[in-house]
Amino acid sequence: MLKHLQKNLIGLFLVLFFFPIVLQGQQNYYITDSSKVEGVSLITGGNMINYQYCQILDNDKIIKLTPDEVKEYGFDNGKVFVSKEIEDMFKTKRVFLELLSSGDINLYFYENKYRKVFYLERENTFIDLMSFSKDNEQDLKETLFEWTQDCSEFEDVVKYVHYNKESLRLFIDKYNNCELKSFPRPRFGITVGYEFSKLMLSSITYDGLNSLNSEYSGGITGGILLDVPVFIDIISLHTEVVFSKNIYSYSGIYVNKEVDLLASIYVLKYPVLLRYSHNFNNIRPFADIGFEGAVVLKKEEASYFKTSQNTNLISISSTDISSVINTWHMGYAFGAGFEYRLNSNLSLLFEMRYTTQYGLTSPDSFKTNYFEFSTGIIF
Repeated sequence: MLKHLQKNLIGLFLVLFFFPIVLQGQQNYYITDSSKVEGVSLITGGNMINYQYCQILDNDKIIKLTPDEVKEYGFDNGKVFVSKEIEDMFKTKRVFLELLSSGDINLYFYENKYRKVFYLERENTFIDLMSFSKDNEQDLKETLFEWTQDCSEFEDVVKYVHYNKESLRLFIDKYNNCELKSFPRPRFGITVGYEFSKLMLSSITYDGLNSLNSEYSGGITGGILLDVPVFIDIISLHTEVVFSKNIYSYSGIYVNKEVDLLASIYVLKYPVLLRYSHNFNNIRPFADIGFEGAVVLKKEEASYFKTSQNTNLISISSTDISSVINTWHMGYAFGAGFEYRLNSNLSLLFEMRYTTQYGLTSPDSFKTNYFEFSTGIIF
């Protein structure tokens, strides 16, 4: 059963990690006062040129159209530029602004060799955010709050906005949909679960251990988590501290003797994972992969027994095998799951994860496999 779960988990991980990789969008196009032309060959000249001209390749000849001739143009990669009048160096002039987000509020960006400016537009109101910078972000947040206060979800979200393309675009995108989705920020949580673990005995040269019939045993887990955004709301660094107690009881036959292993181990695990997420309304599926370390806090019992019977005499020998259960472990982990968003600050978490750990202090030690099913609350 667990082998099938492992295959399903790998498949789910691959689907979530690579979907969606590429979305095919619009064709190249440009719009004038009288027409819209699609499927043209547009040339990008870099941001400095794109703000000044719409460049068209026609029979090996480059035609440059100005913001006075073209109202809007867009590339097949989704980038759109719109003709607007702005104040630049105390003069009014018409340029192309990059449209970062459109809806109730339009967000634009403009750049020349002297400055980088964001613009907000709603109905007949058009303002620039030129006076705001990374050193003056509090004023920026107050302005954004004034523009978005009709969507109550954004009262707490605006404090996480920064003066850069990714942060502002994501914020305005979310406002335009008044989405019930948390804005990228460090998040904490509590997790509980149930795991299946198995000591991989085949890696041990200890006399007779590899003849044991080892199976997965179950136990309850619990811990805390931290999720920190790395790239907007898509990639995050996810780490946890999880406590579990594992009890193992294996038996087998070795050289006409009955052999048994008993072990009770308290473990503290600390995975460090990169998590890829994708939003679907209130459901946020994710996949993660990375490293997981562990420290054995206590070995309550770690014994290996050999039982032999000769006529009416039963002989039992016991050996302490705690030396082949390392204190420190390191391995890899991957998993998949989803969050169910209750509100902008609270989500329920569900995840399946597979982990393999190796002992660090001795090459002749147990390898451990884990299947974990967990749930939790993120806030």
